Amino acid sequence: TATGDSNFISWLLGDNVYSQLIVSYDGFQSNNSLGVFDSAENHYTFVAPDSIVTDSAYFVLKVFNSEVGFLSADTTNVFKIFDQTPPSVTITPFNDTLHISEYNSLVVNFSSSDNILINDYLFSYSRDLVDYDTLLYIPNSFLSDSVVVLIPSGVNNSSIISLTVKDEAGNESTAYSSIFSVSDNTPPSISLQSVLQDTTLYIGDFYTLKWDAFDNVSVENIN
Repeated sequence: TATGDSNFISWLLGDNVYSQLIVSYDGFQSNNSLGVFDSAENHYTFVAPDSIVTDSAYFVLKVFNSEVGFLSADTTNVFKIFDQTPPSVTITPFNDTLHISEYNSLVVNFSSSDNILINDYLFSYSRDLVDYDTLLYIPNSFLSDSVVVLIPSGVNNSSIISLTVKDEAGNESTAYSSIFSVSDNTPPSISLQSVLQDTTLYIGDFYTLKWDAFDNVSVENIN
């Protein structure tokens, strides 16, 4: 069964007896009573706890009467409880007017929790709300509430950060930040193609200079 699942349990008893239903999650090292039932009650709905994962759980039904006391007990086969509860995660919204330059650091505040334990954190970045690139991956760790990421190149008005958290059982959840803008912080590049080495120029000579100029946005002027 899985965490949070409901399981219907039933049994048959004779008259003038009552029963106690017990569950053990650790191979009978400890027992937990689920209730005491009179002879007219012959069923119970067990909800697997959200905080327990085990491969050695048992049910025990003990039968009593008012004269003798304990009469007998019956034990089920061992069963497992596996984790199917996804973690929860949220990213604190950025300022509505957040503008950040390329290659600058950005603090991402978040909150996350899981019924057992979060194992992995994956921070991703998108420039178009469609395609995502990995910014930061932290495996086998538990983070508190914030990380610092480096914003990559790319000028746009629709950047977003996602955070995917995964627990030990592989359940995962994803949260998204608010949208923010990224401004240009990439200097243009230029290279001369004309070679003046070993060239002699005289007064009044004309010489053509050639160059290649590039910018991630646009080249406005050359001085």
